[in-house]
Amino acid sequence: MTDQTVVDGQPVLGNEPVFTFGVLRESGVVWMINAAVFHPRGYTLALCYPEGTADDVWVEPIGWSILGDGSAPRQFQHDDTLDYALQAFQSLLDGTYDTVPALAPDTEQE
Repeated sequence: MTDQTVVDGQPVLGNEPVFTFGVLRESGVVWMINAAVFHPRGYTLALCYPEGTADDVWVEPIGWSILGDGSAPRQFQHDDTLDYALQAFQSLLDGTYDTVPALAPDTEQE
C-alpha cells in the first residue's frame, strides 16, 4: 500500500492529486464511462447518494451501482450534456480541475 501525502490540505499520490469520489461525476468521468462502456450494452454506472438527498444539493456519493438489464442500449436525453462532460473531463486531464463546478442538469434517460 502506498502512503498518501497531504499538500495544502489536499491528498496527493506521488505528484498527482487524489480526488474525492464525487469528482467522478462532476468531472465528466462517469459520463464518459457510461457513453463508451455501459450505455451501448444496456447498462448505466450510477453513483449512489445518502437517502433523502435533494437533487440540487451537492453531497459526496456513498457508493456506486450498475443499473439496467442489458436488453437495449441506453442514451443521454440532451445533447448539451456532451459539451459539459467534455469540458469538465478535459479540465481534469489538463490539471486545471480543482473545484466542483455547478451541477450539470440530470439528463440521463433510462
